[in-house]
Amino acid sequence: MAEREPVTYLVTQIPAISHTFIADEIIHLEQNGWQVRTIAINPPTGVDEHNPSDQMWMRRTLYLKLIPRLRASMTVLRHVVRHPSIVLLPLRLGGFDVRSYVWRYFYLAEAILVADAMHGWGSHHVHAHYGQSPASVAWFASEVGNRVFPGSTAWTWSMTVHGWHEFVNEEAANLKEKLAAASFVVAISDFTRSQLFRIADPEHWHKISVVRCGIDLTRFTRRTPPAEASTAGPIPKCLLMVARVSREKGHLVALNALKLLRDRGVDVVLELVGPGQFGFEAHVRAEIARLGLQDAVVWHGPATPEQIADHLRRADVFCLPTFAEGLPIVIMEA
Repeated sequence: MAEREPVTYLVTQIPAISHTFIADEIIHLEQNGWQVRTIAINPPTGVDEHNPSDQMWMRRTLYLKLIPRLRASMTVLRHVVRHPSIVLLPLRLGGFDVRSYVWRYFYLAEAILVADAMHGWGSHHVHAHYGQSPASVAWFASEVGNRVFPGSTAWTWSMTVHGWHEFVNEEAANLKEKLAAASFVVAISDFTRSQLFRIADPEHWHKISVVRCGIDLTRFTRRTPPAEASTAGPIPKCLLMVARVSREKGHLVALNALKLLRDRGVDVVLELVGPGQFGFEAHVRAEIARLGLQDAVVWHGPATPEQIADHLRRADVFCLPTFAEGLPIVIMEA
């Protein structure tokens, strides 16, 4: 059987604590005979340089924003000069917002770098996780490839749409246009697919399939129930919330629920696991102080998958109050 050509995966960041499911997906594709090349738009943050897994992903991934500026600029300029029609690609998305057009040209520059790398690998298909900027770059990269590196194999692209963030701003994300242009689209749940059906023209519905996220069950073992009491007295119940600290998560709801429990005499402690995002952590800390819960909340910050599994084993109750979700991996893990 002929060897499969590489497939390129385009993500915002890898390794990333909140995107371990993407890394797992790539690994399982490779275990099933696929060659996968990885490109990340942003460099990794908060990685453990001593972690073999993090080291592996950093070695194998092309980080667009770590390409030396002079080299990146020369690559983009070279292809634009030889094929000036590619500068018209962002205009295909329509609209009249100047700021959006500026961002699209940033995406185009990144797409040229992606297409240049893919050409060197012999890859003609790029798959993007998330329907926002990664999908824009992947779409433009396939168009650039077809114009700059024409051949017997057409360049194609696809995307995985997770939900809420993509279709809450469907016009800004140009989802309708992307659904028409992609060769196929993965929805991570039936609800996500239903929203994509709502947005896409019916003639493109056949391209949208549900592929649910999964977890590695070998990471999780049944625990021994914790002792109810010790010589020091009753042990406080452990309430666990694992989520990035951002506006769409319900940390403030969890804190008010914790306050109700404590006021009713329930000895419970809330443990928070997850990275902060966009400064929202300050609001959560202020609410803890306002409610007088400083002694009832434990902050753990970001955690590896192994550490999260350990937190889940020790917890009495897992909760995830949230205002917007696709299909949270941590709920399946819990």
